[in-house]
Amino acid sequence: MTSREVVDQAFVRRVAQLLVQKGMGQPARLGLEAGRPIAFFGGQLVWLTQPMLNLIFPAEEVGNLARLLEEPEAVDQLIGLLDGE
Repeated sequence: MTSREVVDQAFVRRVAQLLVQKGMGQPARLGLEAGRPIAFFGGQLVWLTQPMLNLIFPAEEVGNLARLLEEPEAVDQLIGLLDGE
């Protein structure tokens, strides 16, 4: 396992925890389930809007979000964490 994979898994866990803390766990889960076939395009949209998003969020976090959406396994992992698995 590379250090990049460890960072991605930690990022997925942080996103899941943040969504649950904000009370958005189930709505996010439903959105991810419904948008699973087009999640890759969501990642591409994040890359496209990265210059604007970097004004608000750290560049590394924006990149992690884009990579999360581009990887079906990471989306599945996030859904599993939101389900409480």
